Amino acid sequence: MTKSGSLQAGPARLLSRRSLLIVPGLSVLAVASCGDESNDRHFAGDPRTAPAGSTVPPQQTSVARAGSPTAAATAMETLDLISPRGSGAIGLIPLRHELIVVHANPAEGRSIWSNDDRALWSAVADPTSTIVAALTSDDNSATDWTVEFIPVDGGDIVTVPVGAASGKEHAPDAVAEGRGGLAWLPDSGSVVVSLPSGGLLQVFPDGSQVKLAKAAIAKRPQAVALSQDGGAIAFVEQPTGSDGSGIYAGSMRAKPIDPIVVLPPDRSGNRYARDVQWIGESDRLATILEREELGSPQGDLFFLDVHNPTPQLAWTSPSGRDPASVESFSISPDGLVTAFVTNPARSGVGKTSSVWVMQTDGPSIERFDLPMKIADPRIVFSSDGLIVTGLTGRIADEDGLPAGFLLAPNGKIELIYQQAPGATPVASPSGSPIASPVASPVASPASPSPQPVTSVE
Repeated sequence: MTKSGSLQAGPARLLSRRSLLIVPGLSVLAVASCGDESNDRHFAGDPRTAPAGSTVPPQQTSVARAGSPTAAATAMETLDLISPRGSGAIGLIPLRHELIVVHANPAEGRSIWSNDDRALWSAVADPTSTIVAALTSDDNSATDWTVEFIPVDGGDIVTVPVGAASGKEHAPDAVAEGRGGLAWLPDSGSVVVSLPSGGLLQVFPDGSQVKLAKAAIAKRPQAVALSQDGGAIAFVEQPTGSDGSGIYAGSMRAKPIDPIVVLPPDRSGNRYARDVQWIGESDRLATILEREELGSPQGDLFFLDVHNPTPQLAWTSPSGRDPASVESFSISPDGLVTAFVTNPARSGVGKTSSVWVMQTDGPSIERFDLPMKIADPRIVFSSDGLIVTGLTGRIADEDGLPAGFLLAPNGKIELIYQQAPGATPVASPSGSPIASPVASPVASPASPSPQPVTSVE
């Protein structure tokens, strides 16, 4: 991707390991208390939010969030905030032995891959939404890894075995919890793979592979992300089975990569980074930090600058009777909007998931309640709106039932796919509106100003 002006200098700075290593104070970081008391937080349901059944109002202007790169960000109007900002056309629902693709236009869901002998760890669609890459292993063990290149509209599936050429795969003391990681490398037709059992690889459909990091460097890599120009990589890593996970980044100009620490892993094992994405064309990353210090895990959304060791808190649920946890997020291609899904941190009858759409570097934020709670949510910025997919009715280790929703540009939530119990996923309903408020007027988690994480000596 061609860049202009000062944006060209951003990735170049990232590519210099030396410039990153001179940043002082890369010590263990502790997350600030989630009960922030800043006075410029924004609640859904305040005078800027429409009541149930009304049209979406223009967004009022307000002061910029503290810590924002601009001195005074202009608030986005609600219609602009939720307008389509992506070119993606599909959402994905990975099950253990099956992969379902969900379309918004026309509204449908269908199975594009299934194999009872293989376990599906991760899946990601290419930028054109025509091919899905899937990471699979033997159903009974984290071995015999393959990357499957699956045509969305049918055709031959290409299977590429990956792993140690000697046949002896790295075996950590505990495979990291999660589904591994995949990311398409822009303008290459290849994917970057993080194997939960260790190592980073670049894999092409013709079977060729490039080792990006051996298992001794990336012992338990999880989520992985590539910058928009493909020049930089970031990934979540858990150094040992007793550590929490941190975030590492490096240049893709020289391979194998030589990663540096962006967020140190928590040696106490109480803080875990989940997922990572680049924010637009900047040198910033977004991640979920899941903390277990107080018992039940709670996920908060953070932004990180690779040149600054202090993460910035982007969203957290205040302390209270019904705290919420960030389950997944997505950054719009232009970096202006961040969407995320929250679930109640405590289980209970009638509690549902919420979709939040937030101005990345400004005060605007809106909340939209789904009609049900979904597990393993995913968000895609599409040309039709926000596609949100996940699993409903999950019990214990069972997959649950796949479902897909569309947050349309008019602010309405539409059910575009839901698999009935015992039904095959090729049966797909037409899109139907959900009786749900444009933005919930009930008391809702706050969006405080970004707060720095306290550095611990």
